[in-house]
Parts: sequence; C-alpha cells; structure tokens
Amino acid sequence: RSTLFPYTTLFRSVSDLFGLREALEEYAVRTLVIGPELLAELRRHIDSAESFWKAGDRLSYIREDVKFHRALARATGNQRLMQVMENVQNQGLIFRRHTFHLSSEVSLQMHKRIFSALENRDRETAAVLMRQHIASVRGKLVGHLQEGEQQQQSAGV
Repeated sequence: RSTLFPYTTLFRSVSDLFGLREALEEYAVRTLVIGPELLAELRRHIDSAESFWKAGDRLSYIREDVKFHRALARATGNQRLMQVMENVQNQGLIFRRHTFHLSSEVSLQMHKRIFSALENRDRETAAVLMRQHIASVRGKLVGHLQEGEQQQQSAGV
C-alpha cells in the first residue's frame, strides 16, 4: 500500500512530461525550416540509430535518437523552444535508458516516417506522426511502470 502513492505520482509525472513533449515536438515540426541541410542531418541520425540498434548498442542508439529530435528543434530557429525541449528531453532520458527495449524499434520506424513526410514537405503528416510517436513512447513507459507496480504489489513489497 505504501508504494501506491509514489507510483501514482511517477505515472502522472511521466504522463505530464511526455504530454508536454508531444505538444512541443509537434509545434517544432510545424514551424521548422525544411532545407537540404536539415534533411541530410536527419538522414544521418536515422542511419546511425539504425546501425546502433542492429548492433544492440543501447547508449549510442539513444544518443542518435536525441540528436534527431534536437535537430528538429534547432531547425525552428527558436532558442527558447530549443532550451525547453532539451530540458524536457533530458528529464525523459532517465526513463528511456531503462525502457529501451519497449520502443526503440518502433521509434526508429516513426523517425523514418516523419523524415519522409518532411522530405515531401508535408508538415501536417509529419506533425501528426510526431504526436503519435511521442504518445506511443509515453504509453509504453506508463504501461511498463504499471506492470512494475503490479509485480511489487503481487510480491507484497
């Protein structure tokens, strides 16, 4: 019973954090400047992330994932947005490190789809995909935490 409050607080914290991230990242995709430099950078991050994922190099994969999202923020030219997104993303990294196995393959596929939409100058599709991407990660993280809580309750911890 004593673990319910911390887990409930943690669920809310993760959900709030990733809800904020959904809004920020969608806004970034809608307002960024799409150019050949951005597209080349995004392609490099996707290719590197895929190589690291295949090699099972968790830390390097996560670094490339972060670089992908930072490149999008940087392409907006909005310094405040970049700072806020970096702060929010850094808070989320605490969870991502421990839940790599839950969403890494799906995240990589979503990055490819977002890239494709941007390459086609389809901001609306890219924005919808970004929101779905972050919402999916949030759902998997919260689900993982709920499973942990249930296991602790079953074990009487």
